[in-house]
Amino acid sequence: MSLIKRPNSRYWYVQFQIDNRTFVRSTRTTERKIALKIADKIRADIHQEVTFTMHESGCLVSEIKPVRKNRYDVELDCREFDEIYQYQFFLDVISDQHVRVNGDDLWICKKGFLATEASTLEPAGSADDLIAAWADADENCAGGSGDNPATEAACTLRQQLAEKLNQKDLCFGREKQSRNGYDWHQCDAGSLR
Repeated sequence: MSLIKRPNSRYWYVQFQIDNRTFVRSTRTTERKIALKIADKIRADIHQEVTFTMHESGCLVSEIKPVRKNRYDVELDCREFDEIYQYQFFLDVISDQHVRVNGDDLWICKKGFLATEASTLEPAGSADDLIAAWADADENCAGGSGDNPATEAACTLRQQLAEKLNQKDLCFGREKQSRNGYDWHQCDAGSLR
């Protein structure tokens, strides 16, 4: 957003882009400091008008911040009729077919929609996908509150994923190794089972 002067006017104009469209509007003031404040209001009003003209409700992503590998803090600007609000959630990318939104698992089903159960998919087969899902469940289990149902669900999921990994002959940790050094590896004679 920038303030500009036009040769045929004494007023400051604000110029900015939204959705690849350029807007130029008069602030109707000759004072630069006042024009800056008016420019912010003009941009906000046009942004709201352009963003929400055709829908009674909806959300737009305003910011995505990486938290760590495959975890994002997502902020949305939303509108429901005349109410405008912000919404925030954590998005965990488990695999190309599986995401978690604020602890709720969602899978991409065969027609490309999100589903709350994976029954519409082939089971996840890649060891890397299972390990990534296990690590996420482990964090939610270990870091959650003991009386929270979401924590219990994360702990159950972690156990189920560990069993699937064990079926693939993968083990977590080795004998005489400290717990913080444990990792998933191909099982061998020194592996914990």
